[in-house]
Amino acid sequence: MNSEKHIKELCQTYKYPPAISNLLHRVLDVVLLPGTRSVVLIGSASRGELAYVSSASGLRLFSDIELSVVGDRFRKVDVNRALSRIGILERQQLKIGAITFHIDVSFTTMRNWRRTKYGFIRWETQETGWVLFGEDVRKSFRVHVRPEISVQSSLNRLWYLLLYFPERLIRGHLTEDDLEVFNYALSRAVLDFPIWLLVQQGILIPGFANRQRYLEKHLSMFEQQGFPIRELVILVDKAMHVRQFPRSNAGPIDMMEYYEVILRWYPRILSWTLQLNPEGVDETQMAAMIRRHHSGLYRQSDWKRRFWEIRLAKHIGVRTFSGRAVVQWLRENKQAEIITFLWCMHIAALRALKGDMREANEWLYMASNSLHRLWPVMSMHLDQSAFVDRWIALRRRFFDFIVLFYRGLRVKESYYRFVLDGGNLDCL
Repeated sequence: MNSEKHIKELCQTYKYPPAISNLLHRVLDVVLLPGTRSVVLIGSASRGELAYVSSASGLRLFSDIELSVVGDRFRKVDVNRALSRIGILERQQLKIGAITFHIDVSFTTMRNWRRTKYGFIRWETQETGWVLFGEDVRKSFRVHVRPEISVQSSLNRLWYLLLYFPERLIRGHLTEDDLEVFNYALSRAVLDFPIWLLVQQGILIPGFANRQRYLEKHLSMFEQQGFPIRELVILVDKAMHVRQFPRSNAGPIDMMEYYEVILRWYPRILSWTLQLNPEGVDETQMAAMIRRHHSGLYRQSDWKRRFWEIRLAKHIGVRTFSGRAVVQWLRENKQAEIITFLWCMHIAALRALKGDMREANEWLYMASNSLHRLWPVMSMHLDQSAFVDRWIALRRRFFDFIVLFYRGLRVKESYYRFVLDGGNLDCL
């Protein structure tokens, strides 16, 4: 099939500028490996919701370009070569683009593609994915959206916020680029709340704008359930605007307030999900809710994940402990512990920004304890150095851990270093 035609139709439909078309052509040239049967564009790009701004050096992309490449089979050497070339394209774009931009390509066999999928993003791919090359495989897999997967995805956005939290913000030297990037990251986190909310009701709607309109039309339904929906709609409206226009005249104080408001919504929505009263909850109850209810929030790991954790135990550091300690480490729900760590890090940063250093240090200590439970051998001793230095070091240690713990993230290791180093291209 004619990929030129598909890309042209996509860009005409959503009025994407020529720079987007050119980038998609270059990406497609790289990912078309021998045996490829289909290339499907997914995510915001396929829905016409890419976020970008014009600049003197070119088009600054904030949204990811995400593709699924489907074939009968792929040689590992070909996949590695393609990913290396994708990295080159990514670095070229990052020279002019925001550091939130990433080219995410997954290569999968047709057999694996057809298996039942459980995440919301797979359902949305069926509805809004855009075939750029080959067969239309969007309807060829079964989807059963599990609400807990959507909850996990929304909570994992705290990971995204930690990655893009500007070091210069906490050091008091915020730049315009920092403001632009973090405004986008915060707003993108807000736009996960409607997915979380609606999937809990069994309502599946593709696209940020469509979900926003649905909430606005069904205020009474959520009000009857005791959910503060009008407040959320106001926040989503703001997030939609900020996401599309990340560069604003808001200063660091405004952004700090935006950050605080968004963090307050996590315990509110979590308590509503757990059928608790969403009013009156605060950040101190968030970690307790995660620990107490993690079995209902997170699905149990499958046998492949469990086998990997058993193999990983010697690298994580439990080999230095007793057999009982090893069993305990393997039994713990790591996803819940990861979210606890992320939450403590965010509240520590927020407290520091507001000048409450006593509470900031207490939250940082709790974050350190969570990371110690995740990675005993590499636990950090929090010395008496400045809070900012300790917070930054702990954040770096977390991303070292996460690449080790989730082996599929190994390909993003250099990208994480690039972001954490403030956009230093030498890290890529």
